[in-house]
Amino acid sequence: MTQEIDEFVAPVQLPTRRISLALKDKLKPELNRLVEDNVIAPVDTPTTWISALVVTIKKNGDSRPCIDQKPLNKTLKRKHYPSSTIDDIVQNLARLDKPSSHAITFGTPWNLYDWLKMPLSVTPAPEEF
Repeated sequence: MTQEIDEFVAPVQLPTRRISLALKDKLKPELNRLVEDNVIAPVDTPTTWISALVVTIKKNGDSRPCIDQKPLNKTLKRKHYPSSTIDDIVQNLARLDKPSSHAITFGTPWNLYDWLKMPLSVTPAPEEF
């Protein structure tokens, strides 16, 4: 799946936000799980877009990594399709191509990561599914 970025908008690299020690202990295993499940992948090359990570805690005490993609969402070109149901979305979770994956990079205290599957926080996600 390819995301089209407005080429006239300058890329933004948001700084990595500080994470408390208590959250770091919960976040690292969650990031490792997402890597093992092929949802995200560590980045070892330069990237033009970097989103900031925000960590929330679920009711069960696990951590949930969320990303602040406001700058990126302003530049993504939206496609206009009829909305799908959640059943359609779950069955068709799409893998991103390399340039699109690289645009949805986010920083953590340990590494940069790319999303391999489109997070629903990306503005054009609903139209894609």
